[in-house]
Amino acid sequence: MKLYLLEAFHPNMQFDDGVIVALTPEVCYHLDKNGINYSIIEDHYDEHELLINRYEFLEDQNDWFIDFDNFLKYNINILNIYELNLASIYSLHLKNILDTLILKSYILKKLFEKFNPSSVIFVALPPKKELINNDLGYHDKSVYAHLIPILCKEKSIPIVEHYGYSAQNTKIVAANNIDKVANIWRYIPIIFKMVFSIFKTKNKKNALNVLQMSLAYNGFALLKNAFIRGHNVYLLAGNKILKFHHFGFKTFDIKHSNDNIENMLSDWSQTAQLLETHELIKWINEKCSFDVSNIVLPNLKHFVSKICPDLFQYYKTFLAFYESESIDVVVSPYNNQSTVGLAGIAAANKCEHTKTICVEHGDDIFINFFWRRKELINFDILIVSENENKRFLESICYKYNFGIKIYSNLERMSPNIEIAKNRKTRRFNSNGNKTEIIYLPTFFNWDLLRIDVDIHLSPTRYYKFQKLLLEYFSERKDFTFIWKALFSSDSLYNPIPDLIKDKNIKNVRVESKSFNKYLRYAYKVILDYPSTGMYESVIAGVPTMCLCSDALHVRKSAIEVFKNIVKIYLNPDEAIAHIDEFINADSEQYKMSIKTCDPNLIDIIEFECRN
Repeated sequence: MKLYLLEAFHPNMQFDDGVIVALTPEVCYHLDKNGINYSIIEDHYDEHELLINRYEFLEDQNDWFIDFDNFLKYNINILNIYELNLASIYSLHLKNILDTLILKSYILKKLFEKFNPSSVIFVALPPKKELINNDLGYHDKSVYAHLIPILCKEKSIPIVEHYGYSAQNTKIVAANNIDKVANIWRYIPIIFKMVFSIFKTKNKKNALNVLQMSLAYNGFALLKNAFIRGHNVYLLAGNKILKFHHFGFKTFDIKHSNDNIENMLSDWSQTAQLLETHELIKWINEKCSFDVSNIVLPNLKHFVSKICPDLFQYYKTFLAFYESESIDVVVSPYNNQSTVGLAGIAAANKCEHTKTICVEHGDDIFINFFWRRKELINFDILIVSENENKRFLESICYKYNFGIKIYSNLERMSPNIEIAKNRKTRRFNSNGNKTEIIYLPTFFNWDLLRIDVDIHLSPTRYYKFQKLLLEYFSERKDFTFIWKALFSSDSLYNPIPDLIKDKNIKNVRVESKSFNKYLRYAYKVILDYPSTGMYESVIAGVPTMCLCSDALHVRKSAIEVFKNIVKIYLNPDEAIAHIDEFINADSEQYKMSIKTCDPNLIDIIEFECRN
């Protein structure tokens, strides 16, 4: 039997007898449009069986990172002197490339076992001429495009490969946040001078030296408040650190020097070559159940030979900077995953007099064991938005004997608090005729899968689910639905806007502006993934209902807190029934308040640094 595996559409392809399996939402869209019968990849494995023993896997993987750290320190002796664990520091990027391989290897194995194909026709996404960069992702071609030929060769299955069409090539992807900050750093002092000039700062006696690693997640408010209180304010902007004062700023260039590191670079390159026969690679192959070393080795070698030297040099530069400027506290969201940002946090953890504070960059109700544990071991203090999450993280600290302080504080959500105040006088009916309901989906995840206690929703099944929601919305002519697009976050092309246009659906409108913009006048909000958007909507005072697939692993304590608005569903029919009930219900049934109890962030910083 022929097996057609399509991650891109080929308009001239003739499908003979065989099984057609769509790997991406865009392929589903084109096959539907052309009236071609097909299945999706998720039809051929059980999502509930994806790594049933996840806790065991996570502990095993944690040991792998420890082994990687030891491998590096054994071969690069200076890392022992600094007690520096570079693989652990870079673990989230490394985990992304490992977990995607492991998950997709499992999925393909299940597919091949089910069909035992006589031949495979694979239509791949167009290749890209992209080199491995610092996120270590597979940018030249997809993980499926890497794996499928290898699996066919191992099983002696003939394969024919084609490249198909994808509108993804025309998609504009948002620039990396770090690059954006680096490009606009010249303008930041102007903004600060305009804002700070209207305030009278307090006496600088006992002033703290505060370094903010990012302006994201309301970071500007922290810098403003610290400046007003008379503290010395610093901001990381690309390869520079800016120190602000009333009449200007001082710049520190932290771009590391390349002097005297040629010999070290040779050591790093030689160490990278040792990976080829090391147990670290054997562990990955065992988890994938076949040899994937040719796929993952280039990325791991890049990490060792290119990224590790940079991490180490930036680490030393930050150590010197913290010492010379007597930095008291470094504040960062955990997702500040640039090489510079990671080195800065690692160096701060080494300085006894410097506190590290993580302002949690997002909220969710998932267990996310690996991610949360990494947050906790990289910081002295963690700021979350809600008390239930605080208690959950405290339980992890207790289990692993982490001496981390955790606060719950809503300062990061201050824009949403302001929306709640202003909504009292706003008219909900913004177009004069139909009340608007906001639908906030999650994004399509492709080759950045992460195995935790939770795994992100599968893209093709999720697209099928979204199509059913769209059909329901189109039938509710009594409302206008704002479909909040996530173009810059989607890893794959999302054909939903095309589908709306094809079907000439008048009461569903795709919008891509800030979610907060729509919360100001939304009648109700529907979500299908219980993460940050749900918290933002609740805090903004909008009646909110969030669907949650039974395939997602969520905290029981969080379900208890959000029991009125989080609705677990087993299938799409149940999900649509929940939506219908929500739309028809009294809005007050779907409102709640987020409980938090701790002081604002600058008060926390002052208390922790002075006691």
